[in-house]
Amino acid sequence: MRISKPKQIRCYWNEKSNVYKDAQWTGSKIARFDYAQTKKALLRSLNPTGSDKILEIGCGPGTWTDLIASKCSTLVAIDISEKMIEKAKENIHNDNVTFINSDFMNCDLKVRFDKIFSVRVFEYISNKKEFFRKAYSLLNPDGELVIITKTKDSLWDFYKRLKKFLGFYHRNNFDEVRLYSWYGSISVDLVRTLLKSNKFSITNISPVIIRLPIFVRGNDEVPLIPKKLESIALRVFCILSENLPKMPTYVPFFLSESYVIHAIKNMMKKRESSVRGVKNSSELSISVVICTKNRRKALRRCVDSIVNQSCRPREIIIVDDASGRKTKEAINEIVNNCRIQTRLIVNEERIGSAASRNRGIRAAKFDIVAFLDDDCSADKDWLEELLKYYESELVVGVGGPVIELGRKVRTKAKPKKYMYISRSGNVVNNTRLGSEEELGKLDFKLVDFFQGGNMSYRKDVLIRLDGFDENFKGNGYREETDLGIRSSRMGVQIFNPNAYTFHYSAEKGGCRDFVKFNMARFLHWKIRNTCLLLMKHYSLLNALGKIKCQFEREILGIAEGKPNLDTREKFYPHVCKLVSIIYVIGGVISGIISGFCVRAHRNEMPIDDPVDHVTETVEKAVVSE
Repeated sequence: MRISKPKQIRCYWNEKSNVYKDAQWTGSKIARFDYAQTKKALLRSLNPTGSDKILEIGCGPGTWTDLIASKCSTLVAIDISEKMIEKAKENIHNDNVTFINSDFMNCDLKVRFDKIFSVRVFEYISNKKEFFRKAYSLLNPDGELVIITKTKDSLWDFYKRLKKFLGFYHRNNFDEVRLYSWYGSISVDLVRTLLKSNKFSITNISPVIIRLPIFVRGNDEVPLIPKKLESIALRVFCILSENLPKMPTYVPFFLSESYVIHAIKNMMKKRESSVRGVKNSSELSISVVICTKNRRKALRRCVDSIVNQSCRPREIIIVDDASGRKTKEAINEIVNNCRIQTRLIVNEERIGSAASRNRGIRAAKFDIVAFLDDDCSADKDWLEELLKYYESELVVGVGGPVIELGRKVRTKAKPKKYMYISRSGNVVNNTRLGSEEELGKLDFKLVDFFQGGNMSYRKDVLIRLDGFDENFKGNGYREETDLGIRSSRMGVQIFNPNAYTFHYSAEKGGCRDFVKFNMARFLHWKIRNTCLLLMKHYSLLNALGKIKCQFEREILGIAEGKPNLDTREKFYPHVCKLVSIIYVIGGVISGIISGFCVRAHRNEMPIDDPVDHVTETVEKAVVSE
């Protein structure tokens, strides 16, 4: 296709400057659906904070400029169309925004940025490799690049090509520019290759708008769904958008109109095989991530325990998972009055503990990332005890015991194994204590995973593992177990009994709000995530055998009036046995299906016993050390 770029593209967007925002993002229910999906993906990936210097490539009439400018320190917006720039200046009155009318590829920018993003612009750039090279040069170390672009080889792409083949598009400048945006899109695999060749570390590539081009009021779509049926159809596509990403990768991408790319510059390189050059504990810096929801009193106690540490962290990152108004006000007060640098990340809607922790990981700027639950507090030497073991480059994670102050727990004296998965599929935790006096029951040990309320990892390891698996949903069960098993294949994980925290078991807030204090819902998500864990890490027959044992255990407990609530009986009053059984069956089915979807596009096959494999790997590493 012969297009005189950038002249033709500039001319096209000058012509469309007055109608673009209305036609693409706000003028109809379909446009607003696309806007909501794109906004969600952009905020989740870019995660703008008050200290960020951000560059927007292709600002258009300021649709996304206005959204991001209010959340960052400074924003430079560049666009090839002078009419679009004029429109953006009319719409945006923030003092921290600078507009530049230029072609990005030919613009000589003298400053460096913490983050660069573009929405629906990348497909118009002919030299993609040079684009990534220039973006890399404009980013600060650990800077982030977020791109939302059209999906190559999708149903949308095939439809546009078919219309071109059948002669629906005319040989005029405007139609050629419209088509070029699809011919200029590139495949996900090629994006990965270009990013890696330009020294970017990829953290996420995922679909954004998942729906079919079948609306009468859609932008150049097949006119099948009339205005009266738009709401019903969009509700269906909204459900698909939430569930399709769990399926094998090619399915959601085939149905997606666009996808998002999130990459980071200069991530810490893979550690050397020798200990030479590794930082000692006094040189390492630590970020503490706390995820919270509707627990303002508990959060204040948690943050105070971090402020009073003998070894203070360089920063605290609080991720608010869509708390209520009063809690948000209290959190802002905590952040503003904290004596340590504290950053707040606010989820506009509930995304769960795994996804919230991942937002904290991406925001963290230092070597080690420690995690503490909002209804926990830490011993004054907690961080010091965690850091001391990172002097060895073999160590990828350090955690410790949790003293349960809000539940009754039984602690074994000198258990042989601390945390493991039994033959029947039980996730056994022998590191929960009833009081500080019981700390003597536990020793220093190498473990396969940690408790969620007391764990830390090297940031580069978390990035290479893509953080927590967001397929683990619901009540915050098993995502830390899954992460531990995956990370222990990369090195040593140390349990330090002197690095302990206190768990107060808040009665409200957090995942308890999600399951609505319903025992059946709690059991559903518990067994669902357990089944997913087993399907993910064990061979198929072994996993199904363990799932059978777990199912029988849950059903027997319900039938006898003693459901397995893991010491949470006081939070979840009993409901009808039949209802609980139905929820458990649904959880088993959902977990197995999710497990098959995860297995369908993983690179390595599960082994018969991942825990034994991990332990053997760890022992060899320690001997060589």
